[in-house]
Amino acid sequence: MLLIPHIDIKTGQALTETTAEGITQPQQKTIAHSYLEHWLTHHGVEQPQFWVGKFQSTKESYNAADQQRLEAEGKYLVFANGKNGYFTDAETAKFLTEGDTERKIRPLFSNDKNSPHYNIAYGSLIASSGMASASVGSAKILVIDDEQRSHGNAPLIDTHGRPVSPAQVEKLYEQDGRRHDVNLIRIDGAVNPTPGARGNRPVRF
Repeated sequence: MLLIPHIDIKTGQALTETTAEGITQPQQKTIAHSYLEHWLTHHGVEQPQFWVGKFQSTKESYNAADQQRLEAEGKYLVFANGKNGYFTDAETAKFLTEGDTERKIRPLFSNDKNSPHYNIAYGSLIASSGMASASVGSAKILVIDDEQRSHGNAPLIDTHGRPVSPAQVEKLYEQDGRRHDVNLIRIDGAVNPTPGARGNRPVRF
């Protein structure tokens, strides 16, 4: 779980809020079961520092002067979703955006114009909270075209080394947008909604 303090993007100052009991406390955004957490933990980043700032509904909501001011304070913008910008320290920002060539770690964001890093509308998906999460050391991901009912020409093999039957493949085509997989039963079980929760929640990989 990440507890991210809210800041004023014009001043860099931490924002506070007053509870019903009259107690003043820092404003914080709670993120749990996100891809960002798994990625940082997997690569040994412990207790990373993040901040989140709300963009104003004006063209001058965040400009070059704001960027320079915040970076001077050690707060670097690394991703956003159009309404909020997420900041971190210089070392973590470089690791997220450039990776580590010596350790052969690829950056969290692809270094091209089509990557989430450049897509302001979806940039914060990595920090979206989930109901539950799990991870495995390796996995195979099957991409299907549900409209054309195709998965390519390569035969599908299950975890026992046996061909996946046409009937099983047909079931995959019918499960578009739902929680499904052929091999990752451990993942499906780990993130299955608790009793009483809304069902049919998609799994994000």
